[in-house]
Amino acid sequence: MRSSTGRSAGGCWSASVRGIYQYSGSPDTSGLVLFHAAALLRARHFNYISLETVLSDSGVISQIPMGWVTLISTGRSAVVDCGRFGSIDFVHTERPMACIMDHLTYDAQRDLFRADVELAIADMARFRRRGIADLIQREDATDEHL
Repeated sequence: MRSSTGRSAGGCWSASVRGIYQYSGSPDTSGLVLFHAAALLRARHFNYISLETVLSDSGVISQIPMGWVTLISTGRSAVVDCGRFGSIDFVHTERPMACIMDHLTYDAQRDLFRADVELAIADMARFRRRGIADLIQREDATDEHL
């Protein structure tokens, strides 16, 4: 992933999302394009992977969001359509990051911070994503958290 445009002798760049291009001669096959695009799109803001994305990856909910990643961001809320790759859901927060740093780890593969399950469940309540409560697969997750 790059944030430039152009052509080279071996192929051309194809647009992934606003101002972000992927070299078509060597497409990304990691399945992490949306995460990398999110990191580039909001490089000036603090972002972390949370909500349905973390709960699904952790096995807390059985549904797997296909072509959709959800991040909490100090930038504005937006859903960014990345064409054939899917969508990125940025959810705005004004919470000071110092309050939650103990619940975040850096995911080098995705170039973003990631919430732990406890924070993701708290974020579900904070951002009123109540429809997911019925999908929780953990025995220790209770409705009082949601």
